[in-house]
Amino acid sequence: MRNMMKKLILVAMILALLGCFATAASAADYSDPDQALGYVDDYASNVGTDPDFESNIKAAIETLRASISSYATIWSLLPPVIAIALALITKEVYSSLFIGILSGALLYSNFNPWGMITNTFDVMIAKLSDSWNVGILIFLVILGMMVSLINKAGGSAAYGRWASKHIKTKVGAQLATVALGCLIFIDDYFNCLTVGSVMRPVTDKHGVSRAKLSYIIDATAAPVCIIAPISSWAAAVSSVAPEGQGLRLFISSIPYNFYALLTIAMMLMLAAMKMDFGKMRLHEANAAKGDLFTTDARPYAQSDVEGSDTKGKVLDLVLPIVALIVSCVITMVYTGGFFDAESGAHLNLVTAFSGCDASSGLSLGALVALVVTVLYLMARGVVSFRVSVNADAVEYIENSAAVKVGDNDPRQTNKTQVEVKTGDLVLTKTVEDNGWCAIVVEK
Repeated sequence: MRNMMKKLILVAMILALLGCFATAASAADYSDPDQALGYVDDYASNVGTDPDFESNIKAAIETLRASISSYATIWSLLPPVIAIALALITKEVYSSLFIGILSGALLYSNFNPWGMITNTFDVMIAKLSDSWNVGILIFLVILGMMVSLINKAGGSAAYGRWASKHIKTKVGAQLATVALGCLIFIDDYFNCLTVGSVMRPVTDKHGVSRAKLSYIIDATAAPVCIIAPISSWAAAVSSVAPEGQGLRLFISSIPYNFYALLTIAMMLMLAAMKMDFGKMRLHEANAAKGDLFTTDARPYAQSDVEGSDTKGKVLDLVLPIVALIVSCVITMVYTGGFFDAESGAHLNLVTAFSGCDASSGLSLGALVALVVTVLYLMARGVVSFRVSVNADAVEYIENSAAVKVGDNDPRQTNKTQVEVKTGDLVLTKTVEDNGWCAIVVEK
């Protein structure tokens, strides 16, 4: 009996010693900066699965601080502060963001100028080659194509005519913009692209400044999408939660998403009570006098001409949007294993949506919606296949021509003609007295 006890004690000591070695080895893994950074980046999954998370995260952060002096310090807030401050001062968003990126890379490389350059481009290449980011880029490109087709088919103009008959006041125009933004909850980018092009003629008619329209669109898009259980935001947020709990956690967090809820409430209050302050009051005062822009820039000043033919119907706008929402929901749960009999998420909507690949699902859904849109508009006879394929070329010509003509003196009588060849098509835009006259497409 005594020998048996000695053997058990010996085995326990050996196991304890092996455990110490394993712990030491585990800690030693995080002495490598790359492994430490990977552990910190995977924080969301490690916090619920690693029993030694507290000690391991401390070891990883200490390793990173040893190699990057500003890591997880107050200095790490400097790059976004620089980017935001420069954007507000210079009104140049892209250059401000790039300078902010360079400042972050400079801190990351411990103020090594060459390291700043190499780290910047290493991160850019890594992000551009990331499959998630590429999927989102494809999704956005397809959304832009759909918006262009809807406009050219006259769907946006048709909705504008319908809304003009039913919306009689400035407050009604603003609230209708909010309502349309709430209906397009699948993605904030598509929300901005669609609501802007659809409601712009309506708000222009009722004297809503472009600044106020921009605020309403922006204050609707992201807040609505981030509290909608079926959206690209919900899928992205759910993907970082423990497996099978993403959608449930997302829904339970909606009442605590104070930014989204208060932003929507404030926007409705400002529109209904006709309250404006600061520079927005100046923009609205000028809009009441007929100047919708206030600034020297005149974006989309001639946009009322595009897609203004009477062939368009409201259904030309509604059907593509419904097709996009339905197809994106189906493809997102498809990537989550909803239709896979061998998957744990088979025919389980909550589990499938929590585990879906939002990037792949959205890009696939947008592609399906684009095909449906093209076939529907071709069947209606409002666009041809050739126009659909060359929609991006026409859009490019319009933007280029607008820049050239905008330099002319509006008090002078002039006639400008822009001609661009695209394949076997010749697209000609004629401008007279600084107003768009016609776009001619010839073989």
